[in-house]
Amino acid sequence: MGVYEVTAVISKENYNTVTISATLTIVKAVPAVNVLPYTGELRYGDKLPTIACDNENGIIALDEGQVLVPGTHEYTWTFVPDDQDNYEIVTGKIYLTVEKAKTELLVRGANIQNASNPSRFLAQVVSSGGILQGKVEIRYYDSEGNVYTQLPSKGGKYTVVVTYEGDEFHAGSTYTRTIVVEEQKYFTWLYIAIGAIAALGILAAIISAVKRNRIYEE
Repeated sequence: MGVYEVTAVISKENYNTVTISATLTIVKAVPAVNVLPYTGELRYGDKLPTIACDNENGIIALDEGQVLVPGTHEYTWTFVPDDQDNYEIVTGKIYLTVEKAKTELLVRGANIQNASNPSRFLAQVVSSGGILQGKVEIRYYDSEGNVYTQLPSKGGKYTVVVTYEGDEFHAGSTYTRTIVVEEQKYFTWLYIAIGAIAALGILAAIISAVKRNRIYEE
């Protein structure tokens, strides 16, 4: 590689001698690089993938500092030949399709609830990057298809549906669970029984007092 001065002298009997000078510049060759399509699954939050090309005399890689974002976008790459003395470094672009990051709903709440004091359900959205501050919607459906924003105090089975719609970087997700709300009929009858027993006790005391008064009068 480099710049060279070349001189050619042409001579022949009976002819004038001719001298020709020229500058010869030898540059590095540009290797042919055809990037192979990337067929793996990519999601937001993933590291840059490893790509490949048809030229085995070097290393190709995506340029550092790029971030994968949902959608189909261009990303730059660099091919470094093994023989850098005679071949140029090649750069280019590749289209990659990236999906939104998966999410999961962590839901807390008892499967069996007390109708007199049903507790609310709580939910958080998590992804590969940790807990998200996304909006979560919690709805309760009874067997007749009625929808409630708060867990009803009426006894029966309910389906809890927790929904996260997602955002530009994270996919939405849904969580479903069936719970039971139990009415406290046992305690209602217990209170009635206790009241009846107390009433009988009072009545017995009154009758006993009346009898004692009659005895004293006699």
